[in-house]
Amino acid sequence: MSGTAWASSVHNHSMVPVKWEFSKTIQAKIDRSFQATKSLGTLGLSKFEQRKFDHYGIKVNNRFKSHYNGHVLNVERTTMGLRILNIADMSRIAATETIPVRELEGIAFMMKNARESHAGHDHAVRHIEWTFSNTTHEKVMDRLNSTSGPAFVGLSEFEHTLLDEYGIRIGNAFQADIMDLPYMAMRTSGGLVVHRKLQGGVVAERTVSNNADRF
Repeated sequence: MSGTAWASSVHNHSMVPVKWEFSKTIQAKIDRSFQATKSLGTLGLSKFEQRKFDHYGIKVNNRFKSHYNGHVLNVERTTMGLRILNIADMSRIAATETIPVRELEGIAFMMKNARESHAGHDHAVRHIEWTFSNTTHEKVMDRLNSTSGPAFVGLSEFEHTLLDEYGIRIGNAFQADIMDLPYMAMRTSGGLVVHRKLQGGVVAERTVSNNADRF
């Protein structure tokens, strides 16, 4: 399995070897659910949220892990949403890749000619690393292989909404994991501009195994 292209087995109840990072919207829904029931249980998801899991190859009945308030949720996807199976302490979980987004340590890079915001565009440098789904990853690779310069990659409405869901705005620059290598990307109104190397800085740390707060 590639570190940037995630797919799961079609067998029921198979464990997907990743940590899924929920968006703030879903984290808030989990908070409300816990406050209301004081126990583990099921959580309904919208069609968009269900499609996000399909996009990353997490099928109905697949199980995976996710961070929650310093703990780890063991979660199973259901036909209607999610079932939270149990909660474990973070320090007891082995290192696992985090998708689709994770925070980076330190400064990753600076984007040339993208330091001032204007109407509708926020040229902030986000200290995050984004992992694309198989479908988007293939589009990015096709564009990188067909040009010697920056790759201009068109995104669907769903892919744009997915970036919105995680706070990546038009004009934002961020690090992207492509074929297990860090690339620089910037979101545009039409999609992405992906550069072959980071500019004006060094790659941020990607270590996950030696930090108890990452798994």
